[in-house]
Amino acid sequence: MRGRYAALSIFALGAGLAGGIAIERFYIAPPMGGGDDGPKVLYWVAPMDANFRMDNPGKSPMGMDLVPVYEGDEPSGDPSEVTLSAREVNAIGVRTAVSRVEAIAPVIETVGFVTYDEDATSHVHARIEGWVEDLRVRAVGDPVRAGQPLFEIYGPRQERDAMDRVGAAAEYLRVTAPQSGVVTSLGASDGMYLQPGTRAMSITDLSSVWVIADVFERDIGRLTKGMQAEARFEPLPGIVFEGAVDYIYPMLDPKTRTLSVRLRFDNSARTLRPNMYGTIRLTDATMRDAVTVPSEAVIRTGRAERVILRTGEGTFRPRLVTTGLRDGFGTGGRTEIVQGLAAGEEVVASAQFLIDSESALSAGTTRMAPTDVEPAMGKGVLVSHDPARNTVTIRHDDLPSLDWPAMETKFAMRNGVRLDRVAPGDDVRFTLVRGADNLLALTKIGSDDGVDATGIGIVHAVTPDGKLNLSHDPIAALAWPSMTMDMPVRGVDLAGVPVDTPIEFDLSEGEGGLYIVVGVRAREGGMEAMPMAEPKGTATDPEKMPDPEKMEVSGTINTIDPETGRANITHGPIAAIGMPGQSRLAQC
Repeated sequence: MRGRYAALSIFALGAGLAGGIAIERFYIAPPMGGGDDGPKVLYWVAPMDANFRMDNPGKSPMGMDLVPVYEGDEPSGDPSEVTLSAREVNAIGVRTAVSRVEAIAPVIETVGFVTYDEDATSHVHARIEGWVEDLRVRAVGDPVRAGQPLFEIYGPRQERDAMDRVGAAAEYLRVTAPQSGVVTSLGASDGMYLQPGTRAMSITDLSSVWVIADVFERDIGRLTKGMQAEARFEPLPGIVFEGAVDYIYPMLDPKTRTLSVRLRFDNSARTLRPNMYGTIRLTDATMRDAVTVPSEAVIRTGRAERVILRTGEGTFRPRLVTTGLRDGFGTGGRTEIVQGLAAGEEVVASAQFLIDSESALSAGTTRMAPTDVEPAMGKGVLVSHDPARNTVTIRHDDLPSLDWPAMETKFAMRNGVRLDRVAPGDDVRFTLVRGADNLLALTKIGSDDGVDATGIGIVHAVTPDGKLNLSHDPIAALAWPSMTMDMPVRGVDLAGVPVDTPIEFDLSEGEGGLYIVVGVRAREGGMEAMPMAEPKGTATDPEKMPDPEKMEVSGTINTIDPETGRANITHGPIAAIGMPGQSRLAQC
C-alpha cells in the first residue's frame, strides 16, 4: 500500500513540474517565433509605456514584466487611430451612421392654448336707448346666422324716426346678427334698459382660431414672423394642424420670462375649441442644406467637439468638428456639422466614448488644431464671398493637416484679409487657424497661380550657389520690411536676370513655408517708377519699418556698431513669415 502511495506522489510531482515548465514556456515566456501554433511575436513593450520596446522578454523601467506584441496587433502609424477586432467591435456594441445632407431650419418647441380669433369677432350695440324685448339668444355659445333676429328694443318714437320698425305704427326696433358664428359674450337680457354705449353681445366666427404660444427667452433670437407653425392636441391624436405666426407680442411676461406669440389656424371643421391646450412646433420658413449626424455621435468636452470616424474595417480615428443646430430641426435627434465633416463619412454613434478613451487623442487633437504659428494650408476654388458677414465659401481639396476630405466649407475671414486678387471661380490657396470658438478662420488667401506675393527691388548679383542677392522695398502681403537678402529661385533663367536694374519679382511659398523667387522682370518706367531700394549691406530706418509681432529667431551676431546701434546677424529660415536664412543688419 505504501508503495502505491509513493508512486502516486512521484507521479503528481512529475505532472506538476511538467505543467509548470509548460506554463512558463508557453504563457509566461512564449518563444519569439510562434511557429505554426500561433502568431509571431514582433517585440516586447512596457505595459505602461508602449514606446519602450525590447527584442526579448524583460522588465520595464518601472519593474513590470514586458508584454509581447504579436504580428497583426502592432499599432498603426497614426497614434490617434484605434484598431479593434471584429469580436471586440461586437462585444462593445459599436454602431455607425453615415453623415448626410438634409434641409434644415431652426425649430422652436413650446406649448400654447386655443382662443377666439378677435379679427373674426363682431360686437352688437343698440343705436338708440330703450328696453330689451323678445331676446332670441339666451346663453354664451349659442350659434347664430348672419341676419338672424337677436332681440327687439322698445324706445321713444322721436328717437326711432329714421330706424327700421316692426310694422309702421309699432314702437319696437329689431336688432339682427351682423355675421354668423357663436355668441362669445352676452350683456343683454329681457327687460333691461339698453344704451348705445352698452355692448349687448359679441359674435365670433370659429372658422379660424388663434393659438397663443409662450416662447422661452432663450429662443427669442430665432423667432421670426414668417415661421410656420404645427400644433398637436392630446384630445385629437394623429391630427397635425398647420398655421403661421401672425403676431409677436412686444413684451415678455416678467414672471415666466416668456414671450407670447399669436398663431393663426384654419378651423373650418370646427375641431379646435377655445382653451384647448397643445404642443407647438415653430419652423423657420427658410430652409438650408447642411451636413448632419446623430446627436449621440458627437463627443462634447469643455474645450472641443469631435466625432469618431470609421476609417476602415475595424479602424477608427477621432476628428475635431464644429457643430451648429442641435436637435432643433427636422425630426430631431440630429446635429448640424458646420465644419470638419463631409457627407457620406461614417461616424460611430455608440460606444464612441470607449474608442475615444483608447485613442492617443492628445496627439491627434494637437495635429488637428492649427495655430498662427503652424496654420493649416489648403487649395481649392473660391465659390462665394459674403462681404456683409465677412465669410467665404471654398470648395477645397483634401486637407491632410486637418484630416479633412475634399468638400465645400464656409469660413469666417480674419479682419485685414484682402480678396482684391481673387474672385469667385478662381483657384486659390489659403491658410486656416482655429479660434477659441472652435471654428476655423481664414487668415490668408491668394490666387493659386503659383504667385503668393510680388515685390520690387534691385538684384545686385547672382551668388555662386544660384541665389539672387537683392534689395527690396516692403512687401505688405508678407509683412516683410525693406531689406537685402539672398533669395532662392525656381524656374528662373539666371543668365537673363537684370542686374543693378529696377525689377519686379514674384514669390511663391515653398516647402516649409519659405518663399522662393519664381519670376523676375524689368520694371517699366525704370528708376523713376521705383522707390530706391537700399544698397547691399544697409538696413531700413527702424522708425519707418512696420511694427511686427515679436518672435524668437536663432542666429549668430557677427558684428555690432555701437554708434548706429545696429548689428550684422546671420539667422536661419524664419518659417513664421516665410523668410529664408540670410545675413543682414538689424537694429539693436
